[in-house]
Amino acid sequence: MDTILLCSPAEPYLCIGFHQNPQEVLELNTCNSLGLPVIQRKLGGGTTYLDCNQIFYQCIFHRTRISSIPAKAYEMLLSPPVSALRQIGLNAFLREANEIEVNERRIAGTGGGRIKDACVVVGNILFDFNYDAMQAVIRAPCEESRQVAGNAMRNRITTMRNEAPSKCEEQIPDLLIEEYGRQLGRDIVYSEPTVKEWRKSNSLNRKLRIRKLQNTPGKKIMNSFKVSASTYIELVRVSGGSEYSLAVLQVKHGVIEAMVPVSNWTGLDLDAICGAELNVLSESKIQEGRFRH
Repeated sequence: MDTILLCSPAEPYLCIGFHQNPQEVLELNTCNSLGLPVIQRKLGGGTTYLDCNQIFYQCIFHRTRISSIPAKAYEMLLSPPVSALRQIGLNAFLREANEIEVNERRIAGTGGGRIKDACVVVGNILFDFNYDAMQAVIRAPCEESRQVAGNAMRNRITTMRNEAPSKCEEQIPDLLIEEYGRQLGRDIVYSEPTVKEWRKSNSLNRKLRIRKLQNTPGKKIMNSFKVSASTYIELVRVSGGSEYSLAVLQVKHGVIEAMVPVSNWTGLDLDAICGAELNVLSESKIQEGRFRH
C-alpha cells in the first residue's frame, strides 16, 4: 500500500546520508556533549538537524507507480508541499528538482531513493531552525569555515516563522494531506501506525543509530559544505607568486559572495582534509569573483 507519513521528531537528533562517513561530516564529540543522537538513514543526501520545529512528509510508493526518472518522481511528490505553502501566501517553488524555496531561500530539503521495491521521497518544512546547533556540529576544516557556513545558513535557509504568521503552521498538515490527495488524484485513507509497525520502527532506530560519538584523530574532513541548491562553502588555496595561503569562499551560482582568509592555516592537518588536493585559485581569479566548482 502506498503511504504518506506525516510526523515531527519528539526530540532533536542528527541524520546523515547513507553514503556519508560520520567521522568526516560531524564533530561527534560536540554531538555527544549536546546530547544529540546520530542516525544514518537508508537514503542518500547530506547531514540534517531535526527537531519538533519541523514537519516531515515521507512518501513511500511502490516503484511501479513512480517514474524511474528522479526529476519526475520529485516533481510528482514535491508539488503538493509547494502548493500547500502557496495556499498560505508564500512564494514557494521547486529549485533544482528537489529543494523547496520561499523567496529564493531554502525552507525544505528533500532526499529520495529506492529501498527494495519502494520508491521513497522524504522532505520537511521548517517552522523554525536551530542554526547554532547545526553550525556547532558540522566537521569544518577550520574555524573560518564554520563561521562562514553559519552565516550562509542564516542567509540562505528560512523558516515559516520568518515568512508567515505562526498560525499558518497549524494549517500545514491538513493542507499537505489535501494537496497530496488532489494532485495524485487518489483517495486518502487515514490511519495510525500499527503496533507491529511501531515495533519495526523502534528496531530500525536502534540499528541505524551510531553508537561511537567520538572523532578519531587523522580521519578525513570535508573541505566543502553545501548550504542550499545554489550556495556552498569551500576551502581553497590562494596562490600569489611562489607563496600560497588558504581562504574560505562562499559561492552562490558560481559567483564568490564572500572570502575569509584562514588566519592560522599552518596548524591544519591538510592530509586529513578530504580531497587534500584543494582547488587552487590565483588572487586575480578571486578578484574576478567567479568560481568554477
